[in-house]
Amino acid sequence: MMKTSKSSVQKSKSDKLNSTFASLEKVLQDQKKDLEDSERELERERQSFQNEIARFGGSEAKSSDVLNLNVGGIKMVVLRRTLMYEPKSMLASKFSGR
Repeated sequence: MMKTSKSSVQKSKSDKLNSTFASLEKVLQDQKKDLEDSERELERERQSFQNEIARFGGSEAKSSDVLNLNVGGIKMVVLRRTLMYEPKSMLASKFSGR
C-alpha cells in the first residue's frame, strides 16, 4: 500500500510540474511573439526615419558643407565647421545636424 501512495504522490507532483512547464512554455511563446511584433514595428519606424532623412538631404551634416545664409538681409557664405567651432553654442546646435 505504501508504494501506491508514494506512486500517486509522485504522479501528482509530476502532473503539477508538467502543468507548470506547459504554462511557462505558453508564457514564453507569448513573450516571444510580442518581442517579434515589437521588433517588426521598430524596423518599420527605423525605415520610415531613414526615408525621412533621405528626403531632407542626407543622413549626416558634414563640417565641410558650404552654407548660404541670409543674416539680416546680408547674404553670407560660410563653412559649417565655422559655425560649429564652439560645440556648445547655439549656432553649433542649429547647424551640426544633431
